[in-house]
Amino acid sequence: MCDSRDQEGHGLGLKMVQRFASDAGGGVRIVSTPGKGTDVTILLPAAAGPQAR
Repeated sequence: MCDSRDQEGHGLGLKMVQRFASDAGGGVRIVSTPGKGTDVTILLPAAAGPQAR
């Protein structure tokens, strides 16, 4: 678990994650709860199995 509240960044990390997920055919789900924190879920499509090809 990472607590980055005491660190300062440039805001590029989330944009990079969103672009990666989008390029892979997926997306990003972000749920923020004041006083609790933020959950970031990266959604990626499953790889096609041998039967699906």
